[in-house]
Amino acid sequence: MPQTYLGGYTLAYAWPQAAFGVLHKYPNAQTTHVTSVDVIEQRFDAASGLLRLERILGVVQGAPGWVTRVSGAGGADWQRSESPLPQGS
Repeated sequence: MPQTYLGGYTLAYAWPQAAFGVLHKYPNAQTTHVTSVDVIEQRFDAASGLLRLERILGVVQGAPGWVTRVSGAGGADWQRSESPLPQGS
């Protein structure tokens, strides 16, 4: 069953620095569970000042062995990540 996680953050950086950080969030050495990143959409709307990223992340989570045996998932999963970043935030 799909699950949704919504989170929000107030970044204490200028918008160009925050946008650069969001664009380069994955992959990195601290998120070794993210094995692949596919960009679906990457767009900046100049009229509204909104940077929008949509990605599919390949992840390997540390689920208990019995969970992977019952589900047959093998520990690998796909997650959809949508990151809107309004200018001025």
